[in-house]
Amino acid sequence: MKNQRVWMVLTVVLLLADCAALALLYALNRPAPVSTRKIDSTNLVSLQGARLDSQKPACRLIHYTAKTCTFCAMENSTWLELKFDALAAKCDVISVVPNIAELPSSSPPDTALFVSTAFAKTFGATRTPTTVLTDPEGNVLWEKDGMMSKSDKATASKLLPISTKP
Repeated sequence: MKNQRVWMVLTVVLLLADCAALALLYALNRPAPVSTRKIDSTNLVSLQGARLDSQKPACRLIHYTAKTCTFCAMENSTWLELKFDALAAKCDVISVVPNIAELPSSSPPDTALFVSTAFAKTFGATRTPTTVLTDPEGNVLWEKDGMMSKSDKATASKLLPISTKP
């Protein structure tokens, strides 16, 4: 009788632990909610001096990152896959860095911005990495606060416009 009670308690404890683990996995992997926010990217200038509001790209993929960010380094291969998908879809890819020394080598200067962290806060970036996909008017289509997973990348890639390359 005593052994049955021990096994019953142990079973309940393990069941609760499984439920907690499933809840944590769901919280970490759920897709980012679609936002009704709009990002004002007027008056943004690349490191080479090109104004980004002078053209209407198919979309904008904005990545708040830093060279010294451990999580940015861990997601780098996933980020590069999404970046190349976005470039193939004729989207602007913009890297926002807290200061010029934090510009990762994977961010070429023609798409990198050195702007104040106040701009990063306008699209909800409170930490690196944060990635946001907008339409040409700046409406947020998708966003990820924190490290991007392969499933996050797949979700964002599905929202990219279809390229009209010849």
